Amino acid sequence: MVIPLTVLTGPENRQIVPTPWIYYPRLTPASDHPATRNLNRVAGKFANTIDTVGLDPAIKKKILLTTSQYSRTIKPPVQISLREVDSKPSEAEFTRSNLPAAVLLEGIFPSAFRNRMTGSLTGGEAADLKTVSKETRMIVVADADIIRNEIQVSGTTAGFYPLSKDRFTGEMLGNRDFIVNCVNYLVDDNGLMELRSREVKMRLLDKHRIKSEAAKWKAINTAGPVTIVIMAGLLFAFLRRKKYSG
Repeated sequence: MVIPLTVLTGPENRQIVPTPWIYYPRLTPASDHPATRNLNRVAGKFANTIDTVGLDPAIKKKILLTTSQYSRTIKPPVQISLREVDSKPSEAEFTRSNLPAAVLLEGIFPSAFRNRMTGSLTGGEAADLKTVSKETRMIVVADADIIRNEIQVSGTTAGFYPLSKDRFTGEMLGNRDFIVNCVNYLVDDNGLMELRSREVKMRLLDKHRIKSEAAKWKAINTAGPVTIVIMAGLLFAFLRRKKYSG
């Protein structure tokens, strides 16, 4: 699925119409992680992909955002033209699926200066550098536009649209919630994360019991409250009479 691109049709009766644009994908959040559970799809623009290379056992990887099951990649350099909106893309070209666009890394990271000469940085003396980090986290996203607001200009006044709302279709996307959840997760605010990502499961009723016990429960729900009120009134009257009879 993609985000529509607004184009100006013409040359006569020119109108601004939304058109599917394959370079604006809707990214799918992972459903099994607190940072992305229960989120709407995240809008990307000319999104790249991430290769989770490396077999370092000290770093655990978790894919947070992926493309749809019908995806493709284009190797640069490539020329992109707005004329592509006039042609229907071929399904045979979209042979890849679920390409990673955001990855969470957790663990101990090696220093970029490990096994390097540091004398040139410290005036000839070798520096005592840390070769590994503490236990930490980082999130890598392959599209900077995920956190970019659309700008609205009216005369000499400029403003911005909400991050999660598409300016043309009004669709609510998950960009803002994704960024907020990522920040909360990185600062280790697990209590707030669990609250935001809490999943409520709807329990289905037993259809057989609904049919067989419908009359009984209707009677209980109708006569029950009335009976309780009457009994409470009689009890109140009895206690009052007992109190003031002597």
